[in-house]
Amino acid sequence: MRLADIAVARPLPGPLTYEVPEEFRAALAEGSRVVVPLGGGAVEGIVLAQRDGDCPDGVKLRRIRQLLGDRPELTPDLIALGRWIAGHYICSIGEALSAMVHPHAPPRRTVLYELIEGAQEPRGPRQREIFKWLEAQEGPVSLDGIRQALGEVSAILRPLVAKGILRKSDREPAPVEPEATELELDPQLTPEQSEVRDSIAASMDRREAEVHVIHGVTGSGKSEIYLQLVRRGLEHGTGAIFLVPEISLTVPMIELFRKRFGPDMALFHSSLTPSERHREWSRVRGGTARVVVGARSAVFAPVVNLGLIIVDEEAETSYKQYERPGYHA
Repeated sequence: MRLADIAVARPLPGPLTYEVPEEFRAALAEGSRVVVPLGGGAVEGIVLAQRDGDCPDGVKLRRIRQLLGDRPELTPDLIALGRWIAGHYICSIGEALSAMVHPHAPPRRTVLYELIEGAQEPRGPRQREIFKWLEAQEGPVSLDGIRQALGEVSAILRPLVAKGILRKSDREPAPVEPEATELELDPQLTPEQSEVRDSIAASMDRREAEVHVIHGVTGSGKSEIYLQLVRRGLEHGTGAIFLVPEISLTVPMIELFRKRFGPDMALFHSSLTPSERHREWSRVRGGTARVVVGARSAVFAPVVNLGLIIVDEEAETSYKQYERPGYHA
């Protein structure tokens, strides 16, 4: 049988082993997010490894219940980071990985209704009103659209579908693209700014993991150095993460990034709805957005070909998470 080691967000000494059902075998991979039974309920977990093997005598393995998403949630490098976090900050691998995953809330599908060609007009006055209104529309209409025009109609639509008068369907909403904006060009740096930028850019070109500390008072031009380093990385095919202590206190900086990088930028913060966070995560995971701006947990963003992490005001205490899993961004 096919077995999978699953890390769950519990203080356990290691992953748990489950049987992989036949229908999940082709799609399941390292980093996949799944739902598994645990105790009397179900929990989410991350696949760490798969193998073929036999169940030990006297043991009945439980099976994976659900595969979430159409691609692995976490990349191999994020899983490796999770293993390091587990050892360094004294928590389980499942707890460490739980800090990295986004709320699983794909965009809500839109319910649509349309008249079936040749359908006869119903007799009831309320049903006839809906029939006449839909007859005047062009193409399918969303349930929300019908409600706005005619009030609450759900209980009346169901029998019309059952009688073959209406056709009900659903679709995923069109992706919400970032607003188009006229991107600003990088301004000329002072000689001192250029010296700092070029020193850091040299290590980026060497693809070496080095740490650089930029010290300067407010207004000394650090932000422009950040922006130009991110630009350089994008031109060389690498993405970037820009961490800030508090999103609400750094709105001007966020706007600077948006004006420079437009659709290339994704914003991670706690005020996003689960659906919005899922959308931003998907843009980053798919490589559409290559620059992530956010607070502490944005350090785990699955940026494709990550080449630069900038921690603004790195002495701020908000970079520490004190609840489990505790870590310092």
